[in-house]
Amino acid sequence: MATTRLIPMHKIRNQSVAYTVQERIDYAVNPDKTLGTELVTAYGCDPATAANEMLLTKRAYADYTGREIPENDVLLYQIRQSFKPGEITPELAQKIGYELAMSWTKGKHQFVVATHIDHAHIHTHIIYNSTCMDGKHKYRNFLGSSFALRRASDKLCLENNLSVVENPKTGKTHYGKWLGDKKAPSFQDKLRLAIDAALAEKPKDYQAFLKLMADAGYEYKAGKQPAFKGPGQKKFTRLRSLKDGYSEGDILAVIVGEKQLSPERKKAKKIQNQHINLLVDIQAKLAEGKGAGYARWAQGFNLKQMAMKKRKKRRKKKTGKHRRKKKRQPIALIRFYDRKERDGFSSLRRSRSSAHSIGQRPIRSVPGERAASSGTELFGGLGISPNKRFCGAKRQSVYHSALLASFVLWYLCYLIPCTFLYSRNPIP
Repeated sequence: MATTRLIPMHKIRNQSVAYTVQERIDYAVNPDKTLGTELVTAYGCDPATAANEMLLTKRAYADYTGREIPENDVLLYQIRQSFKPGEITPELAQKIGYELAMSWTKGKHQFVVATHIDHAHIHTHIIYNSTCMDGKHKYRNFLGSSFALRRASDKLCLENNLSVVENPKTGKTHYGKWLGDKKAPSFQDKLRLAIDAALAEKPKDYQAFLKLMADAGYEYKAGKQPAFKGPGQKKFTRLRSLKDGYSEGDILAVIVGEKQLSPERKKAKKIQNQHINLLVDIQAKLAEGKGAGYARWAQGFNLKQMAMKKRKKRRKKKTGKHRRKKKRQPIALIRFYDRKERDGFSSLRRSRSSAHSIGQRPIRSVPGERAASSGTELFGGLGISPNKRFCGAKRQSVYHSALLASFVLWYLCYLIPCTFLYSRNPIP
């Protein structure tokens, strides 16, 4: 079983391109992690001079195209292939990594393959140059490259009788977190266990405690920040970085008997969201001496707060179906307003005709206020401006008037002149 990841490598901040390439390759071919570079192979270059050869390829590309390396350019690509603990040997992992690099780059890019065995899970680092060996093209990452890389890796694992991940889950979770409780304890966890074991023997003083730690294989460094270094560690681990009560003062307190050191890590307390009541207690305020005016204001304020709470609850309950209905709502409103406008104009005609039939004088407004009065009568309850929108009945009357005017123009400009000319010069 192998998990893969494709990582673009940019220039390190405040560093040169040459330093970045050398630093990335040096990390991969670390002799302490690759059995003295026995688990290192390369293609198109030598592992010892891989960085310089890749830089020469980039210089050939710049000379051919006339383009300098931009600041945010991808210099290298790294393929990280991690295998299940205890399922594969370092030699087989190195072989699969080389085949994967060759199939992925099609033999057009320089690459270095290094297998690391410093962790419980064997993993391979494949670093290949973003520039082709011919110095004319560059590798361009594409959408779905991680999926294609995983398929190529699974194919090689099946060919070598290894298991594959049947239902992979994509994410940015670190491999150590993905392992969970199955992962190997870190140096800090080992140091905590060693300190707990030394304190369990109840040393008399701090010097006796240091002697017990030295017997366990830990080297002590005194100073402002005391630290320990265990077997297999390169750097010292400060006591203050352990936290959870493992500082020098806490250890002295445990030795004296003033404090008990708990080996369990402290769990972060969850801060519960406190419910804030925005409603005003009217009776309590009246008892404090508030008057009737304050009571009326508080009553209105409480009603507004309750209405806002209900509105928030309704918004939370809305689903996608309600949102789709909301998108169709403006069309329904337009149809409703058109119908209301037609009804308003028909009622206005009926009122004017009834006024003429009875003999009453129809109400006339000032010419400047005619549009405003008609808009108030027809659109006052609808919220629509008459200057921006014509109703259906008004549109129909405009269409009829335009049709009549066109007919009159046709009659005057075409039919009458043709008739007159025909009468003067009849066709034989």
